[in-house]
Amino acid sequence: MDRGFLYFAIAFGIILVLWAFYLWRDFYSSKSKRRGLSLEDKAAALVMGENEGAQAGILEIRKRHPELTVNDCKVLYYRLLEEEARAKYRVKNAKPGTGVSGRSNAELQKEKQAREHLE
Repeated sequence: MDRGFLYFAIAFGIILVLWAFYLWRDFYSSKSKRRGLSLEDKAAALVMGENEGAQAGILEIRKRHPELTVNDCKVLYYRLLEEEARAKYRVKNAKPGTGVSGRSNAELQKEKQAREHLE
């Protein structure tokens, strides 16, 4: 065997090991992202975001979860804002019978019975 090839093989092996550590760290980071935030964390981030701006909400998530990167915190914060906007839209433009509109189940039952009675 040639010495040059041996040095190349050792360098290539070191690069592969470093790449494996990078992927391992990335996997555990994404695992913590999938776990999500608790309700308390979500509420604190939204309150800070409403009062002091988006940067404060992102920093609040970062303070509560130091294992996440700043970019992970940004993704979680903006996903949280998107979920809140969807919930507000669903309540505002609710379809009858979905239970989201704020009408009680008793009212829906009365309407259903009235329709059945007419038939």
